Amino acid sequence: MNRASSPLGNERHLLWIIQLAPIFVVGCLALVLNGYLYEADRQRLAESSSTLYHEMMLSEKLLTQQHVALIHKEFDRQKAYLMQHLQYQVRQRVYDAYELIRHLYSQNNALSPEEIKLAVTQALQSQGELPRSSYFFIQSRHQSGMLRTQSDNIQVLPASFHPDTSVSEDFLRQIERQGESFFRWDVQSRFPSSLSKSSQREKMGFGKYFSPLGWVVGAVENVADMEHNVQQSLLKWINQYPYEHVRHQNGGAYMISVIDQYGRVLADNESAYIGKQLQDILLPEGQTNTWQSLALSHLPNRFVRGQMKFSDGSFGAESMLYIESLGDWGWHVVAGFPMTRFDDYFQQKFAQIKQKSDQALWNIVIFSVLFSGIVLLLSFYIGRLIAGRFQRYQDKIRQHIEHVEDSRDEMHFMAMHDVLTSLPNRMMFLKGVKKEIFRLRAQLHMKHLVIVFVDLDEFKKINDTYGHAVGDQLLMTVADRFRHLLGEYDLVSRFGGDEFVFCFSALSHKADAEHRVSRIQRVFDEPFELNGTQLQTTCSIGASLYPDDGILAEELLNKADVVLYQAKKKQRGSVVFYNQEVHAHLQHFLAIEAQLQHALRKHEMFICYQPLVHVKTWNVLGLEALVRWDNDILGRVKPEEFIHIAEDTGLFYTLGNYIFERACREVLTLSPNGLYALSLNVNVSAKQLLTPGFVDDIVAIIAHVGIDISRIHIEITETVFIREFQQAKEVLFSLKRAGIRISLDDFGKGYSSLSYLSQLPIDEVKIDKSFIDKMLCSEESCALIKTILAVGQSASFSVVAEGVETHAQLLALTNQTATGCLVQGYYFDKPMSVEMIQQRMRSSKRWDCHPH
Repeated sequence: MNRASSPLGNERHLLWIIQLAPIFVVGCLALVLNGYLYEADRQRLAESSSTLYHEMMLSEKLLTQQHVALIHKEFDRQKAYLMQHLQYQVRQRVYDAYELIRHLYSQNNALSPEEIKLAVTQALQSQGELPRSSYFFIQSRHQSGMLRTQSDNIQVLPASFHPDTSVSEDFLRQIERQGESFFRWDVQSRFPSSLSKSSQREKMGFGKYFSPLGWVVGAVENVADMEHNVQQSLLKWINQYPYEHVRHQNGGAYMISVIDQYGRVLADNESAYIGKQLQDILLPEGQTNTWQSLALSHLPNRFVRGQMKFSDGSFGAESMLYIESLGDWGWHVVAGFPMTRFDDYFQQKFAQIKQKSDQALWNIVIFSVLFSGIVLLLSFYIGRLIAGRFQRYQDKIRQHIEHVEDSRDEMHFMAMHDVLTSLPNRMMFLKGVKKEIFRLRAQLHMKHLVIVFVDLDEFKKINDTYGHAVGDQLLMTVADRFRHLLGEYDLVSRFGGDEFVFCFSALSHKADAEHRVSRIQRVFDEPFELNGTQLQTTCSIGASLYPDDGILAEELLNKADVVLYQAKKKQRGSVVFYNQEVHAHLQHFLAIEAQLQHALRKHEMFICYQPLVHVKTWNVLGLEALVRWDNDILGRVKPEEFIHIAEDTGLFYTLGNYIFERACREVLTLSPNGLYALSLNVNVSAKQLLTPGFVDDIVAIIAHVGIDISRIHIEITETVFIREFQQAKEVLFSLKRAGIRISLDDFGKGYSSLSYLSQLPIDEVKIDKSFIDKMLCSEESCALIKTILAVGQSASFSVVAEGVETHAQLLALTNQTATGCLVQGYYFDKPMSVEMIQQRMRSSKRWDCHPH
């Protein structure tokens, strides 16, 4: 093949594709990857910006709330402290007056009460000017004595103050009872005054009881004045609050103000705002909230973003404001941070994050470019290597194509021929047969064609004995001999295994077909020399004729195969031509197969039982179950016919279990469990015995029916061991362990039966009927029976003689054994139905199983 005619000769451009395609693909992937990384980084940066903004805003709000909470806590503490301090001052003034009275009384006990009163009044007035709303009082609690009337009471007042009312009698009694006490009450002012507001009508005082004179010494304060003093002190404290320590994340100070409910700024970290009147808060959306509406809407403890607008027209910076009520005086704490400084700080932080992100992105891009460049160089280098190898492979592929073209005929030959013998296979043979049939149809004179199936007898035994290598040599030698039998239009094929098929065409008469078949048989007359070993074998043949037996190739093959099966069943070396008898037999076979599918469902199967009789006592000790079939179309069908069909069609296992369960039930009804109950022998085919789960199913049936398992005898033949000895051995031992007895049927018929007795758990041996038939005329048969009886007596297994039909046979068996054996046959009873056995059991003493 020249380069121009090669399918690869004009593909030089593939070299350029191989070299440049990786570079193009890697470059595109690098661009896509870098674009994806850039877009992902931008998206991640946007998400980081949003997250950072929210986190910073949340942090600032939390810090603002913490500072407000700290001010609120300190405010409450300072307020409580101031109130306690004022109460302490009132109480201390009372204590001082009390000590003065006690001193005067103890030093001048000769003085009269009027003199003491005068001295006390002068002493109290000499202590200094009292607060504007404060006054002392001394009131006598004696009903008969000094200072009884209100005019006798002592009151020390500021010059501009008139008391609203005297102290309540309840408070006086409380002071007298407890010795001292604080008290508060609301009064109605009797003197018009600018201070007589609702908050100024609440009084608070402290009194102490001086028992020697029965006086209550006390001092009274206006609560509003006290609260005013506390408020002024608290505002002074708030104005002096260390705002330099209250700074947010960017270093700027928080805005902290105290504003009353009317919007007046009471305190602020910037003194310029103190005293201003807050009017509105301007929101970013353009809306305006008046301070009055915010203070009265109960919206403390929340954040509002906006600008504070004061009544003088000035504005504060746009801030995030946090509003929270402070105490019960209508005050509010307004704290916050300017949004301009927050935004500047956020942009600073975001710029740092963006710088780091950009640096990371550039690092990734640089790495990606370097990596892509390295991959591009490697791709280019690898592409050149591949191109070089492609050139070399091109030459090799050209050589392979030439080799394939040279081998095509050989592969076609192998596809149409048998690998071992080089004979045509089934496909080619069918094509040849069809061609010959078409050729014969075109001829004027009728010619015959014969299809001959040839099967080597006992080929499996040759393989097992001499090995598969010898078996293959035998097949090749047979194929060579068969080739010498072929004429111009003849064919021979190997279908597989040891099956060969001939097609002899252009035969004038049917006798020519018989002549050709005889020539095939003569091939096996001469021994085969294989590796120094001489082998002698035969063949079984089945043949069908065209056009007598069919006009289609497949039909002729099928019919030749069917009669080959019949030939193998007859004997080794048999020849069977397809004919009407075979056809009738085949139709009968098909009819049995069709009816067998419904036999169990229609309950056409039934069981007959043949007794097992003791040769000495003639007592019936057991029954053998024998299946029978009466069909409404086929009539009575022989067991040897339908049992083989059941095995071929796969119904054997279902049929076997049905027969076994029914026999167990019927025998249990005839002979209930007990010491002298009848035993039951049931035949089991080789296929049924070797089916997985056979032992479990048998044991389950026995348990379900309820019959004693020791009464069951499973009968087998030696064909079981010829097929699968080891598997059959394991199954038999499993049956034995379950308590089932094993009976070896047709003993002596096979050439290797004696070897099984020492290897298998055999409980019973049944001598084949052929030996019983010959025992009176054949010394060999008689000696063999005597040997089996002796072996059974020494090996402790029972012996059953099958087919006893005459009194002479029974007498001979009786004389050959001292202990006796079991017999069955027509001499005693044929196989009987359950009803007949029930009649026999009622009328014959032989069915009494007790020993005599």
